[in-house]
Amino acid sequence: MKIKSNIIIFFFLIFFLYIFLKKKKLDKQSFILLSVTSLPFLGICELTTICLYDYKAYFLDSLNLKNLAQINNQNLEWNLNEVSYIYFLFYPFIELGNDVSSLGFINRFIFILFFIYFYNKNLIRKNSYYYFFLIFFPSVILYTNLGGEENLSAIFLSLVFYSLILNKKIILLLSLSVLYFIKLNLFYLSLPAIIYIYLDEVKKYLEIKYIFAVFIFSIFLFPTPLSKKIENEINSRRFNLYCEDINYLEQRKGNYYCDNVERKDIKLNFYNLPDLTYNSLSFLLSPLPDRITKLTHTVQFIENIFLLLLLIIVTIFSIKKNKNITKILLVFLYMIFIYGNIFSNPGTAIRWKYPIVFMYLFYIQMILYIDTKNIKK
Repeated sequence: MKIKSNIIIFFFLIFFLYIFLKKKKLDKQSFILLSVTSLPFLGICELTTICLYDYKAYFLDSLNLKNLAQINNQNLEWNLNEVSYIYFLFYPFIELGNDVSSLGFINRFIFILFFIYFYNKNLIRKNSYYYFFLIFFPSVILYTNLGGEENLSAIFLSLVFYSLILNKKIILLLSLSVLYFIKLNLFYLSLPAIIYIYLDEVKKYLEIKYIFAVFIFSIFLFPTPLSKKIENEINSRRFNLYCEDINYLEQRKGNYYCDNVERKDIKLNFYNLPDLTYNSLSFLLSPLPDRITKLTHTVQFIENIFLLLLLIIVTIFSIKKNKNITKILLVFLYMIFIYGNIFSNPGTAIRWKYPIVFMYLFYIQMILYIDTKNIKK
């Protein structure tokens, strides 16, 4: 029954793409590829085991549904949280119950709007590496075809930096507001990066690069109230996530205790830099072979190999074209470093790194094409 209903909304999606094709906002190749890569939401949960735990949890978290014990009786109350309001705009397409695929349609629809908008801005260039990344990369296909916050986080994080660079104040405020409500940790993590980019790229304070470098270096060399505060925040979140991983079965029953979990804090100092760097690299490459427990992990591990090569090649060639891309590389490494020393399981790492990688490649394209005056402002 759910697959039949999803077929109906799939044809709505195709019709939507067809309108843009006829209006020449989309070429035939992109129409076909976007249509084909929209197929997974049709039955990914009904025909595979991918949604047995994680993505059903995303569905409930995204819609913040009450009375979970009655989920099979179709007798649910809507208790809208901030993410819910975005999904609730598409209420006719949401099949009440535990249908993750219906939210996948909404995520896919929003992603296609993002793609078409920037395709017509000349930021997404046909047959470029970025074009194929958005269409074919496994994580992009997965997170844009399933319910969950990752797709929205990636898009609105990208829009934050887009509107910041091009001085689009309304889009900036809207994007920051959405990011604040749907992914608070990412919002706070982004604030230092936003300030840094604003001072360097918008205000052209050239010395900010050196101030930023001295600031980061001083955190590792000198124990200060600020460095201790950062260290405590990282260790607190690290411990809470580790506790959740160990006791997740009990926490699902409402028993939130951590007495059985040993706390292993990290120290932010120069001597621990190799370990901190290793944690960051593990985060970027997660799931590593020793943490692979299911088929999706295997696919994502193989993806990570290509992703790392892509990031290295794109970064090197892009910096050769435009030295200003160094600043977003610093932002990228900063975000990877923080998250890399907090995460505790492969699922968390995969979901957290997706918006950061998505934003990083988006930003590089934007800077390169603004530099060549090819983006339509």
